[in-house]
Amino acid sequence: MKKMKLIGFLLVIGITMVSYSCKSGQQKDDNKWEDVKEEASEAMQADINALKSSVNTAIDELDKKMADLKAEIEEGKTEVTEEQQEMMNKLDAKKEELKTKMKRLEEGTVDNFEEFKNEMNHDLKELKEGFASFFEKNLGN
Repeated sequence: MKKMKLIGFLLVIGITMVSYSCKSGQQKDDNKWEDVKEEASEAMQADINALKSSVNTAIDELDKKMADLKAEIEEGKTEVTEEQQEMMNKLDAKKEELKTKMKRLEEGTVDNFEEFKNEMNHDLKELKEGFASFFEKNLGN
């Protein structure tokens, strides 16, 4: 009878030790996974911040150029044709579209960041080229 109690007691201790060691290993794996998720999140946030900075800097530069041009037009230093004004309006609309897309990113409504980033970089490049072309071809600046 004592042997049965002893065997039962040892069996319970053995099962407890195995169970505890499995949980401990699982906790270590969970901690590693949390570390990986945190690093990925930090890298993603750095990527998001870089994109925001790039887009905001470009938009600020374009806004300044456009404001300078509008001031020159108001002062009578520069004249623009109806066609040039239409092109300015299109560029301004494209810029506002980029701002709207950036708001989606800030609100967290972007599903695939890499796709979004590629699209934003493409649109930003087109906008910069459009502004450069407009100023070079139409205004000689």
